[in-house]
Amino acid sequence: PNYGDAKYFYGAECCANAFISMQNYDLPQLKHYYKIAYEKGAYPDWLLEFGRKMLSSCDNNTILFTGGNADFDVCTYLQLHEKFRTDITLIPIGNIDRPWYVRFLQQGLNGGIRKIKINLTEAQIMDIHPFKWDTTFVYIPVSTNIKNKYGLSKDYKMQWELAPDLSSERMHSKIEGENPQKRKYLSPQRAILLQIIEDNYQDRPIFFSNGVNPFFFGGLDKFFQNCGLVSELLPFKTDKTEHSINCDKLEQLLNKDSFKDYASIKKNDIPRISGMVFAYHSAILLLSRHYKDQKMISQLESLIDLYKKDLAIGFNSEFESQTLKELTKLIQ
Repeated sequence: PNYGDAKYFYGAECCANAFISMQNYDLPQLKHYYKIAYEKGAYPDWLLEFGRKMLSSCDNNTILFTGGNADFDVCTYLQLHEKFRTDITLIPIGNIDRPWYVRFLQQGLNGGIRKIKINLTEAQIMDIHPFKWDTTFVYIPVSTNIKNKYGLSKDYKMQWELAPDLSSERMHSKIEGENPQKRKYLSPQRAILLQIIEDNYQDRPIFFSNGVNPFFFGGLDKFFQNCGLVSELLPFKTDKTEHSINCDKLEQLLNKDSFKDYASIKKNDIPRISGMVFAYHSAILLLSRHYKDQKMISQLESLIDLYKKDLAIGFNSEFESQTLKELTKLIQ
């Protein structure tokens, strides 16, 4: 009834025009397209609240890889028109295989988009293509701050096992007598992701939106620390370790003042992307299980009360009921 998906697609088309403005390094035109998307209702209050929380979950000076229109657009609007967390460089991860966009990130846009370090010449950027590749360990330099924070040795480097993500029907063999295999490649997207991580991880924190399709991570998600709506890239594997979640950031996300505009989703639903708010529910479960493991029962009970009051609002009754069942099990 409120034409939610129409508003989404209007916003997506504004973003498409905004990317042309980036190609032309035209800041006024770039801001214009995000302004009219907002005016047409593409970024309702619940989505703006979500975007602010995404950006607030990142450390200072972060590079934040986002998914598609849902998370990238609202955060870009907040930076351009509310001047909110302009220290962060936003990068839609699926777009980094476009040479013009890699060049744009390298240059930045004064007053609008903060640049990042990319140690490639213009000729190398314009020559981006699939690269012949076998699964290889890549060693990424780590900042002194991170090494000190986690008690890592001075010469410690992150060890990323990077596999090819493309193949062709062309068969080849490298050694005489070896059975022919399909030729494998590293896609331009993954090659530029590697370049950005290599060039910036020593100097800037790197985060990823939890709404990104895991395919784009290239195995980096093994190094993620979940912060609720985003995850931080750590220099070691985190699965089943004490570093798999960041409790401080989850508590920052899930406080009593967190969801002032959440209920507006019932009136201003955008069906194509509204499911992104279930990241809140997942964050509640993560933190609740931590409280259960640590026998922090009063904190667990307070978190369940928060869920009942602010999140179980009848937006998706089936999902909310299932989440409440999981939460209730934790206090039985």
